Amino acid sequence: MTILLSASGFEIAQQLGQYPLLDDGSLEANQERQVQFKGFINNQEVISSTYTVSTDCCHINLVSGTVELTL
Repeated sequence: MTILLSASGFEIAQQLGQYPLLDDGSLEANQERQVQFKGFINNQEVISSTYTVSTDCCHINLVSGTVELTL
């Protein structure tokens, strides 16, 4: 699962070091799912983290997982 970012959106994410994993349209209401983030530099995986997220009627909630990763 990957959300699409525009070229400018991806550039902003890189500058801020903040990469969105999900958006409101990623999951249906009242679900819980594991999501894995993987970061790459020059096509080599340099970081990985697993998250559990849930949804209600209109919000995405972090159930577990580290929100700040450091290389």
